[in-house]
Amino acid sequence: MSLQIINFQGVPHIVTPYQKGTYIREDAFWRQFRISCSGELSFMEDNPIFGTWQISYGFFLGERGLIGDAMTLAETRIREHSFDLPEDAVGFSPDMIYIRDEQKRLVLAGRTRGSRIDWCRPVSSEQEARDIIKQSSTLHSEGSFQSGWDNFTTARHLHLDADNLEGQLVDPFWREHARVALLSRGQ
Repeated sequence: MSLQIINFQGVPHIVTPYQKGTYIREDAFWRQFRISCSGELSFMEDNPIFGTWQISYGFFLGERGLIGDAMTLAETRIREHSFDLPEDAVGFSPDMIYIRDEQKRLVLAGRTRGSRIDWCRPVSSEQEARDIIKQSSTLHSEGSFQSGWDNFTTARHLHLDADNLEGQLVDPFWREHARVALLSRGQ
């Protein structure tokens, strides 16, 4: 995608493809989307015979100016399993990818599957959003119940399924732009 740059009093601004008639200072444009990843970070037990233990953890993956570029960065980092692990960590298992704008609104989300990302399709209506909120709330409740019975793996999968549903709750401003980005990748 070629971007148009216009100088205002010697300061370069980019004509944003996301809002007609809007210019963003060039340095801010290239930082407008923040990409993050959540998952489980693994550590060795004090006694190695007991294996590892995990905690939920999130990584900041980078910033980009275009949704497609943000998707590419996320896909590359997942494919290459490129994470800056804490020194004592032995591994990281990514679950969800989030692309958010500078106001922390959800632009796009995806669930990791091995070395790829299945991007969530944005909801198409407010009714669909309400239905997803209801479904994800039910899954989170079931996950909490299972956790209370020490069924932690089941609970984790239920919460992850809820997170995946919630990945469709793209901010209304970004829904069409996210759909266009998905279509440009044949998804």
